[in-house]
Amino acid sequence: VKIIREKDEEPIKKIVAVFRYEVKSGEKEEKTESTTSHNEEKEEFTLTQCATFFAAYLDLRRGGAHTQRNRTIGHKKDLMRTIILFAKAMKKNGINPDKLKISEITQEHVSIYHTFLLERKKYSGRTYNRRMENMKQFFSYLKTNEQLDIKNQFDTVKKRPVHTVIRTVESKHFLQL
Repeated sequence: VKIIREKDEEPIKKIVAVFRYEVKSGEKEEKTESTTSHNEEKEEFTLTQCATFFAAYLDLRRGGAHTQRNRTIGHKKDLMRTIILFAKAMKKNGINPDKLKISEITQEHVSIYHTFLLERKKYSGRTYNRRMENMKQFFSYLKTNEQLDIKNQFDTVKKRPVHTVIRTVESKHFLQL
């Protein structure tokens, strides 16, 4: 039995999905599987399932205490928004994110996401870089914390140039203020 004290639908869905997984896998009870079979089972997780695990990790409900970091609510939302955006990009290209196995994500999927961010969303270099870095963090989490035997396809992404215009006031105009 799990008591959920959330009011918003999305966090409830995440909590329920993680809880359902933990009950089905017996993870809350005792871990009796060997490391090898446990890793082989994890390789079959979908993008959606892995996003759920990551959300639980960000909320400090999954993973060892030594791996947890406090993040701002805004940062957590940004990380999850990025994964949702990746799923939307896949869906727009006829790929079902609920069936896309995390181990099957390739450079082709990264390319689809790249095009989606730049052409469809028309993101600036700064926003593009942040989205790609967030996906890199997500895959890094899956490799390190969930111990999935996957390649981080986002490691190869090159940063886009960022153009920052710094506007200054000349000293004579400043003195007139």
